[in-house]
Amino acid sequence: METAPNLTHPDFISDPHNVYRRLRAEEPLHWNPSLKGWVITRHADASLVLKDPRFSAAKLDPFLSHIGPDTRGKIERLTAVLADWMVFNDPPRHEKLRKAIAKYFLPQEIARLHPMIMQRVEELLDGFRGRDRVDFIEAFAFPLPARVISDLFGVPRERVEDLRKWSENLKDFVALARATPDKYDRASAAANDMVTFFRETLHDHRRNPRDDLTGRLLEAGIGPEGLSEDEMVSTLILLLFAGHETTASLLANGLYWLLRNPASIEALRRNRSLIPGAVEEMLRYEGPAQTVTRIATEDLRLGDADIRRGQRVFVALNSAARDSTVFADPDLFKVDRPVNRHVAFGLGIHFCLGAPLARLEARIAFDRLLSRLPEIRLETPQPEWHDELVTRSMRQLVISYVMAD
Repeated sequence: METAPNLTHPDFISDPHNVYRRLRAEEPLHWNPSLKGWVITRHADASLVLKDPRFSAAKLDPFLSHIGPDTRGKIERLTAVLADWMVFNDPPRHEKLRKAIAKYFLPQEIARLHPMIMQRVEELLDGFRGRDRVDFIEAFAFPLPARVISDLFGVPRERVEDLRKWSENLKDFVALARATPDKYDRASAAANDMVTFFRETLHDHRRNPRDDLTGRLLEAGIGPEGLSEDEMVSTLILLLFAGHETTASLLANGLYWLLRNPASIEALRRNRSLIPGAVEEMLRYEGPAQTVTRIATEDLRLGDADIRRGQRVFVALNSAARDSTVFADPDLFKVDRPVNRHVAFGLGIHFCLGAPLARLEARIAFDRLLSRLPEIRLETPQPEWHDELVTRSMRQLVISYVMAD
């Protein structure tokens, strides 16, 4: 490839798929000078890297080694929180952190949340009354997962807006494609506020035990192999961030592509049994997690690429999802796609713990949206996408609609 693509350029942020298509065809294992790392674009290579223990998820130390001492000092509290996230740890510590909460995210456990999620969906759709247009992200996609998570954590409803604000500021640090003057300050302030809030939440649950996720996390702290309070706080912050941001983007991206493909939304209206498969297609076509990063722990050869120990590897999940060797007609949005081997939730030991919850929220949300809004029109034909490489999300999604009740 003569010219390396700039993966932080506004044109790429607006539409990365042309670049991904070119890379898959010409240089599927691509060294990108601006990222100073390898970009993995094909499904087979992405799957291998995600499952291969030679590629480490512990990327905080390499990141800290590339920033100055002043910045390191500024984000010390923030990086202490992130260091306890299971997604930034390898075995054996990863297993300890994941095991503490894994059983509460099994599909049969998540299925018990159906009535609560349904209630939150109906509450938000009730708020559509008396209007004929809304920003879907502001009115529904963001508040739904925030309310669901607040119920899971046993957090008062009046604090939901705080959770959302903190999550957004943390997202700018984790996902923003380029540096901004205040992103470290905002993320550090958010981390400080979240640590204080969740420490108080844990203490309140100790005084007044109840059967929610926070209470169960406290149970996981009992015994010599249990979690420390710092690890519990960091785990709650991770669950807030991951469960809020990605589900909100799944809902917004999914509705956008449904509305861009009228035949698809009409197919779902006629046959609601297609909704679970449609959610999988939303995850494939424009998944909320765009890339994940790994660090090579040794010199190795992958395909035609000689990857050196310590080099970063960016696994482009949304490129793997358009690989024509795996998906027929990969650039078509097909809600009835029969086989969907997307990697939107990752693979291997870091497969997304919250996948059953995200799927359930999306299935309920789209079922009720189609029932209560018999007419929906897209008023944002060309959305502005957030300046992010790690995630894929829109700034605004305005829709107009007619309500059935």
